[in-house]
Amino acid sequence: MKNVLFMIIMVLCGLSVSAQTDLTISPAGFFLGNANLYIDKSAGDRWSVELGLGYSYEIYTQTETDYHSKGAVIRLLGKYYVNKDKNHSGFYAGPYLRGALAKIDNIAEQKYRRLGLGGFTGYKWLIADKLVLELGMGVGYALVHQFDPADPGFDDIPWFADKLDITGKVSVGMRIGD
Repeated sequence: MKNVLFMIIMVLCGLSVSAQTDLTISPAGFFLGNANLYIDKSAGDRWSVELGLGYSYEIYTQTETDYHSKGAVIRLLGKYYVNKDKNHSGFYAGPYLRGALAKIDNIAEQKYRRLGLGGFTGYKWLIADKLVLELGMGVGYALVHQFDPADPGFDDIPWFADKLDITGKVSVGMRIGD
């Protein structure tokens, strides 16, 4: 995982230094147990590459037991903008790769791993050439969905829930650069 993160950072750093960069956060995530930072760098007339880094600190209840989950989430997203005249704003679509590592504290400490791959679509508003508002959603397949050690308490979820990967984004931030 460290090698993958290093490669992603190197790819983003290798993009043109003068390229525009959008830095956004997800304010709603703070209330839902997630702190997210997104770095979106242009990679051509219609393309950009986004790196999302997050920290999850959720508390949820299942079978009358409180579970405290803390961990890291990383998402790499390629965005193809339909209208190149809008300066990397407007409607976009593209692939995503998302990974998560978490520690769940309950009766026995567990580790959770997840790797998802799918498609993402969204809309980015650019206000006064600096303020960025973005809304998006992705659906994909969970290549890895693993608890270690296995917990039979999590086996009562529907058969498709461990294979379905859903991700979303509601963010606000600013544009830096050209």
